[in-house]
Amino acid sequence: MKQRQRRRRLQKRRHHQVTTARPSKKPIAERRSRWRPAVATGLFSLALLALTISEVLTMNQTRTILARGVRAEATVVEARDFRGGDLVVVKFSTSAGEHVTTDVSDSIDASGIHAGDSLDIVYDPNHPERVISAAVTSISHYYLLIPLSIVAMIVAAWTGIRYWAS
Repeated sequence: MKQRQRRRRLQKRRHHQVTTARPSKKPIAERRSRWRPAVATGLFSLALLALTISEVLTMNQTRTILARGVRAEATVVEARDFRGGDLVVVKFSTSAGEHVTTDVSDSIDASGIHAGDSLDIVYDPNHPERVISAAVTSISHYYLLIPLSIVAMIVAAWTGIRYWAS
């Protein structure tokens, strides 16, 4: 009789252990690996946020120059064609007679421009170091770039949160 009771207790314990077993802890390497994608997407989201802020600031500067800018003819001092972007440094005189040397802040193709060439520019009379090419007539491309970068930032952040939660 005692043996039968003993067996029943052991069976109940085993059944209880099977049904209420705790999930085993994952090895440390597996626990850390789920953080890597979350951290990577988080950093990517921050980079996209910085890019979006930069685009908004550049758009506002370009809009200001287009609204109150003064046209001038500038002489190219330096033109470099880089893989990440082009650099065009110009020298010009303002309507007040001030001589300014600065870089052209909009997207301009430097491959066909050489030092000594003349370039039509528009500058901000309040801040003559802010210069854009006279070929820029609108800021409509920013209306596509900014929402796209915001959507990409949201998707990257959502992906990071999903990895983190899993």
